[in-house]
Amino acid sequence: MIVVTGATGSVGQHLVRNLHSQQVEVVAAVRDQTTASLPEGVQSVAMDVENLSSVEKAVAGADAVFWLWPSLSGSETAEVAGDIGRILGASGARVTYLSAEAAAAEPTSSWAIMENAIEQAIPEWTILRCTGFAKNVRMWIPQIQSGDTVRWPFATLHVH
Repeated sequence: MIVVTGATGSVGQHLVRNLHSQQVEVVAAVRDQTTASLPEGVQSVAMDVENLSSVEKAVAGADAVFWLWPSLSGSETAEVAGDIGRILGASGARVTYLSAEAAAAEPTSSWAIMENAIEQAIPEWTILRCTGFAKNVRMWIPQIQSGDTVRWPFATLHVH
């Protein structure tokens, strides 16, 4: 069984649908089960990262966990990362964590802190350091429409 956290978000919803379509047993970890829109037949479990017992219940019995971490500050993440790592480690599941490229350069970022907690507590893990998603280009629409040059994520890039 694979537990997907953030199962109704931009990445999680696609992963849940894909796994389910391949007849993989998937459990969608969501904050609110009453409002979660999931494919028919997909089991859900209530999980909120601010409630560690809900995290423990969500990952219990999992063979693998796809771990998404919310956009919290580094200090907020640091408060719970060790506990989250221990919970994930105690589950015995392999963990894949969707991190960010920024973790490499920003050791106090929430991504780097969570990576470290996972690496310290879990024997089998995979960390995906993404640089961006196509969906993110929507935030540049006004800038592009105004004729401005989009420099993010490469702010030092000069166009001639």
